[in-house]
Amino acid sequence: MKQKLPKNHMHALVLCMIFALVSSSAFAQTLIPADLMRNCSQWKITKPDGSEQKPLCEYPNQSYYYVNGDEDGIVFKVVIDDSNGSTANSNYIRSELRERLPDGSLDIYWTTAGTHVIYVEQAITHLPTYKNHLVATQIHGDKAADIDDAMVLRLEGQHLFLSFNGGDLRKDVTIKTDYALGTKHEVIFEVIDGKHYCYYSEAGGLIELYDSGRTNAASYLVKTNVDDGGNTITPARDYVMERTYDQSYFKVGNYTQSNLGREVQEATDDGKVYDYDAPNYGEVVVYDFSVRHGTVEDGGDIGGTDPPPSGSVTPRADEITIIDATAVGTEIGTANNPKDYVSPHYAYDGVVDTGYYWTGDASVEPEVAITLDLGCNRDLTDIGLYFLKAESRTTNFDVAVSQDGMSFNTVISNQDSASSGYTVDDEQLFDLSGNNARYVKIKGNGNSQANSGWTSFAEIRLYGDNADCSTLSTEHEITNQEVFSLHPNPASTIVKWNNFKDFETVTIYNLMGKIILKQVVQGNSIDVSSLNSGLYIFKFSGENGTINKRVIIK
Repeated sequence: MKQKLPKNHMHALVLCMIFALVSSSAFAQTLIPADLMRNCSQWKITKPDGSEQKPLCEYPNQSYYYVNGDEDGIVFKVVIDDSNGSTANSNYIRSELRERLPDGSLDIYWTTAGTHVIYVEQAITHLPTYKNHLVATQIHGDKAADIDDAMVLRLEGQHLFLSFNGGDLRKDVTIKTDYALGTKHEVIFEVIDGKHYCYYSEAGGLIELYDSGRTNAASYLVKTNVDDGGNTITPARDYVMERTYDQSYFKVGNYTQSNLGREVQEATDDGKVYDYDAPNYGEVVVYDFSVRHGTVEDGGDIGGTDPPPSGSVTPRADEITIIDATAVGTEIGTANNPKDYVSPHYAYDGVVDTGYYWTGDASVEPEVAITLDLGCNRDLTDIGLYFLKAESRTTNFDVAVSQDGMSFNTVISNQDSASSGYTVDDEQLFDLSGNNARYVKIKGNGNSQANSGWTSFAEIRLYGDNADCSTLSTEHEITNQEVFSLHPNPASTIVKWNNFKDFETVTIYNLMGKIILKQVVQGNSIDVSSLNSGLYIFKFSGENGTINKRVIIK
């Protein structure tokens, strides 16, 4: 029989246990998905609501993307309810990683030439209730060539197989017909000069065999006795498809092949009443994954940190400060759709953001154009444009320049943006060399999506001679060769400058042209801690003229 502890001892024991639990939780380090990645920089995730998250190295656990209880795998979970939606060109829901450049700066695209490999160790742990289909691991191809989901690992019930763009490229290739949910397996997709190979194993150690020499893993190759044209062949070949295309990239995670409407319809077809309160989801746990292109694996020594956020990237040394912009044909809001985030100043606010842009529709307006004021006449070299929806359409435009703002000369005419390989995050450069102007006008002619009249820019940048419009005096230039500059930029609390004795006042404007602050220059700094985050124009005035400087407050 156990002896009871005295009451005061019991209290002490309970307190010790509570302290131990609190202490252990306080000092325990909770893992996030990036901790289980070989290179967290080179991936972004598409969320179940269709939006994307690009910096992942510091991205915390989410309901759709988190480290499992054993802290050895990343859970990709898609709950099927009315809060989640599909991504573009799809009716289904995903929580899925998409490959980027090793440093995370841009989405990656490769061709089927050369050697490209993805290795994934994973387990499909849950399927939707009624349409029990799910895709885990993909090679995505060129949509324009009708490639799209070039080769994917797909589970329907217990049937695990390879699908090739839904059967458009070739018939399915079965891996097994009795896959049990939760079974951990390794899969390798390999592309060598257009030939597509797949290795599959539930025995463990597949990647070690493959790395010791791909022929050592040959017993795990998925073979087919039907060629790409549907003809029976003997013996079975060890590559599952031969096809060349570009615009390729790898995807890892969970692409659940259902949605709420489909689940309700499937339940009805089965003679059942759909239970909206019952758990219904698709889930994949990924334990390890790696990519290589040629001999470079997981970006080599590149990566491992989040790239700088939008707006904080160091600008080019020859970037010109745009001090104002006017526009005609700008989309006008209504009571039901106010369009608070569509305005000319968002095209030069220094931040690339799909939620803040300028746009107009040439099919309903006499002219759609935005004119940028550079403060004075300058020698120009390039214009950098960030097109909204660049990945799904081309935009046609003209560029004209003027020294007086009245008479414009068209220097780029009927120009299309890039047809592939770019997203809104990518700057597309166009040549303006040989032109001297203060005003640059961009006229929108429409885009290629259903012959639309819309022209939309998330950001515009100009490059060339960015010297101050009002130069310092000749005497000062001789005695002091310092270039007037502001630092730090971006700033959060204090902005400092040199050559302050040449200026009498500093005026700070927001991008709507409103004066936020004006004061006499005293010393060589100003407190900006009271300013909201955003882009501001600092105007310094004195006997020798004025200088405008763009400063980002973070």
